[in-house]
Amino acid sequence: MSRPYIPVELQEQVLADAGHLCGYCHSDERLSGIPLSIEHIVPRVADGPTARENL
Repeated sequence: MSRPYIPVELQEQVLADAGHLCGYCHSDERLSGIPLSIEHIVPRVADGPTARENL
């Protein structure tokens, strides 16, 4: 979650939306002790916005 171009408040919203679970394997961030990273669905290089619905 150390990507500076995603505001902290937005990161918190996205993690809450996901229930603090990995989008791929559904592991719980709080149990694994490994911070989740937030990725864009449509990549930034393809003009994907840094918006809640695209993260």
